[in-house]
Amino acid sequence: MDCQKFTITFEKCVLTEGTTINGMRYDLGFSFVYDDHCELQLGEPSEDHSENDSWPMENINRFWFVQIQALGKLYRRDYLISAHLANMNINETLVMQMILRDLKYGTNHHRYGYTEELEYGKDLGKMPYQAKDSTFGSIADRLYAAALTYDRLARSFYPQYESRSEAFFAIWDSYDAGSDRVLKHEDAAIRTIVADDYDAIYELWNSTEQSRRALNPVDDSREGINRYLKRNPNTCFAAVV
Repeated sequence: MDCQKFTITFEKCVLTEGTTINGMRYDLGFSFVYDDHCELQLGEPSEDHSENDSWPMENINRFWFVQIQALGKLYRRDYLISAHLANMNINETLVMQMILRDLKYGTNHHRYGYTEELEYGKDLGKMPYQAKDSTFGSIADRLYAAALTYDRLARSFYPQYESRSEAFFAIWDSYDAGSDRVLKHEDAAIRTIVADDYDAIYELWNSTEQSRRALNPVDDSREGINRYLKRNPNTCFAAVV
């Protein structure tokens, strides 16, 4: 993976830090306000967030990133890539089990096994969403099981670990809702995007510098968005206030 990092400072008050990954640029913008009368309190570092060398937090963040990718590919009917990503994450749970076994027995070489029960197997068959077809159901079942299993195993490395599967399943709910479901959240209605939304969305994109800089003249044009929505009618959502 080709990954580069860069930092740019403007007028000593705005910092833009970015990363390029496989040729794609991602920017994070920060604004700072200086106040000589404000006391800076950093506090003491919490031991609860200390890194576990046996399973770094980077692994956890990567797992959930891949889960979201796999879910999006699943609902876009890209079963090959979705299955590949789902299997990757199932394998991650197996690696976690192997590391926990090594820690338990104090060895990293096993001539014979211990007839362990596969943790992800306990969560297969629990997927509550309606399968579009048999292949969809098979991939979805593994994705759902991977989420539950990973949360459970992560606590073995980080006792204070907070579950992330609930947030993942909330995103899954939105995907599963399709075009005929509207979710109410306080004063906003979450629904799928249609072609007639383009003007309002484009205006929103242009309202901030960061999103405006990221616009692609082809893919983010009216014609480009219309083509995308025709291919993926149930995977783009808007919050309408």
